[in-house]
Amino acid sequence: MSETSQTVTRIRDANEFMVAVSVKQRIEACLSVFIKRALPTAGVGRMNNGAGGPRQSYDGKTISPGMIKEMNVGDEIQVVNPQGQATDAASYIKLQQRLIGAGQGISYEATARDMSEATYSSARQGLIEDSMTYAEEDELLADVLDEIYETFIISAVLAGALTIPDFWERKDEYFAHSFVKPPKDWIDPSKEATATKLALQTGQKTFKQIAAENGADWRKQVDDICEVLKYAKEEHGVDLGGVILGQKKSDGLYVEEDPEPVPGAGAVPAGADGGGQQGGPSGADGQAGGSPPAPSAGGEADGEG
Repeated sequence: MSETSQTVTRIRDANEFMVAVSVKQRIEACLSVFIKRALPTAGVGRMNNGAGGPRQSYDGKTISPGMIKEMNVGDEIQVVNPQGQATDAASYIKLQQRLIGAGQGISYEATARDMSEATYSSARQGLIEDSMTYAEEDELLADVLDEIYETFIISAVLAGALTIPDFWERKDEYFAHSFVKPPKDWIDPSKEATATKLALQTGQKTFKQIAAENGADWRKQVDDICEVLKYAKEEHGVDLGGVILGQKKSDGLYVEEDPEPVPGAGAVPAGADGGGQQGGPSGADGQAGGSPPAPSAGGEADGEG
């Protein structure tokens, strides 16, 4: 049974309704004229010989802008101008599109491509629900791509385009691969970036998952970031770590470098410590004349003897 069996009748009804509305609008856009005759077209006696000569016929006559036309005596024009607008057509079609989308498991915005009534939250929620609907097709597509990839590798080995001596013994290792989906455009870049940053900092997502969602290989992305930081630091002396990654010194990611010594700074002038060493109580001479020297090892040995 087709997946559209639940909604194909509504699609048919919407199509027939639009045809009927189109016919109605064409009729309402038309302007018609009826001729009301005061005198009959045929009769007996002198009634048939009215004033003004022979009567004119209006068969095949049309109305054109700015026309001036003489009419028969006693004839009167009555204009028929259909009034009314198909005001309910838009609401009816919108309702049918919502029902069709609900029957297929997709949002109204995806069905009608109408974002006039969508907010960020509703558009985001609709995108999540649509992704759940497409999950089965994505899985089926991934299985087909895996089979194509493995068949291609086997064919290349058998044809000699690839020389892998231990291919058949380690076939599963050579079959290891992954597909990166194309990135999805952001609805609101500011909110999306904030949500991604919080998810990464709180551990809800890894850098690998975020890179895959953006359609990039995480290894190549890390290499590109490091290449940019290294080039800016070595070639131009600019540290872009705080700009790209928001790094701060308080995070412990920066190494404090010792400042280069300034020539002449920290030198001791001659004779600055001379007074303390010569006559002060803590000088070398005061220490020598104040207390007797400690006994040597030889003196200790003689005393014991």
